[in-house]
Amino acid sequence: MLNAVDKANHAGSLADYRTSLRQDVLPAMDAFIARLKTVPTGTPELGSIHGRLVAAYVTARGEIDAFEKELEGIDGLPKFAAIRDRLQAAVKTYRAELQAYYSRFHRQLQVEPAAVRPPAQVTPAAPQTPTGASE
Repeated sequence: MLNAVDKANHAGSLADYRTSLRQDVLPAMDAFIARLKTVPTGTPELGSIHGRLVAAYVTARGEIDAFEKELEGIDGLPKFAAIRDRLQAAVKTYRAELQAYYSRFHRQLQVEPAAVRPPAQVTPAAPQTPTGASE
């Protein structure tokens, strides 16, 4: 999704910017929102925390859609910053709420996918010694 926003921000004209919002940013947001909706939460509290994030993205998506339709000139461009700022604030709140939730249960929030983390250091088990009547 960030790549789509970056592409729109590098458009050469207002018409290209609007086209990129419509053809790149909004579809990327739709795909991201769909993925967010599939995240398992496991508890009502996590569901509530995650639900607020999903709602923030849905709201931002609607605001960007309206922004693109209403954008007539460069004087309207600062409205996008307000949309972005609200969404960034929601993401910051989400992260803080997740951290607080996990801290209450003495767990550490993992933010990197397992495939990106370095492998865990494994301490070899002590050698097994045979037990039984034959010793």
